[in-house]
Amino acid sequence: MSGIMKGAAVLLLLIAAVLVAFALYLGMKPKPEVVQPVLSTQSVEPAANLQAVVVLKRDVKAGETLQADALELAQWPAAPAQSFNTLEALSGKTLRFDLGQGQPVLSSFIAKSLASYLEEGERAVSIPIDVITGASHRVEPGDLVDIFITFNSNNEVNDTQARLLMSRVRVLAYGGASLSGPDPAEANATNRAETQARHAMLAVPLESVNELLLASRSGSLQLVLRAPKDESLPDASLFPEFAGLIPARAGLDADQRDALKLPDNRAMAGLGLREFAISQTEKEQVQARARASGEPHAAPPRRTEVIRGGRLEVIQY
Repeated sequence: MSGIMKGAAVLLLLIAAVLVAFALYLGMKPKPEVVQPVLSTQSVEPAANLQAVVVLKRDVKAGETLQADALELAQWPAAPAQSFNTLEALSGKTLRFDLGQGQPVLSSFIAKSLASYLEEGERAVSIPIDVITGASHRVEPGDLVDIFITFNSNNEVNDTQARLLMSRVRVLAYGGASLSGPDPAEANATNRAETQARHAMLAVPLESVNELLLASRSGSLQLVLRAPKDESLPDASLFPEFAGLIPARAGLDADQRDALKLPDNRAMAGLGLREFAISQTEKEQVQARARASGEPHAAPPRRTEVIRGGRLEVIQY
């Protein structure tokens, strides 16, 4: 073998040895760690569901009728209770209060019929008022008042009388103001004088409507403000009931006689002024019956001096 061939063989052996050594190195080298992708445990929250709410596009005064130019739809995260989600639901409605731009319009802000404020068995009755009878025009819708009645002596009333007529009567409206909001015709009026109030509307039990009507037309009424927390009431069962103007027909059975005491039937029976404004003769008869039955008779009449418009008036009761 020539020297060239020997040299080539040695070179090949060296290359083979290097390759074997490199292979052994790679086999002995630890495998690289595979880094797994980290999955986020936080869930992606979807965008909040916005809700349509009708708000005011501009300031609106109480008593103003809502039109399309005063309303717009806004997207809120949550709709307030009693809110509206369509403009059509509020078109033509009237506000009870002044509201500013951007405020939501709630159903409690919308004027409603006064009839919706009446309880079962109540009726809305209007009475004339002035600065004296209306507690100096300090009465507001929603207030509770006592109603006192004064009868001056005349052909039908033997002597001047004053007494409590009704207690804890709710005021529905006073002048142009009411629980349902101001009168739309007066919404834009400015500097409205207090003395313009001429009538008050009261929520009256049906069985007491006749008494209030007689009192307002034949006597003088006085509205007396009372504290809302004062729940005291007179006990009507301690006093005799007024006889109805229309007598009950004969031959009624027990159930029918009991039905005569129902408010609707008592109102139907009516009430006369001579019965309502108790005469001196009737008072003497009541006292005589009380003495005969051993009950204590009423105390002697008391006198009260009232100054009305610079005139002194003596009231006995």
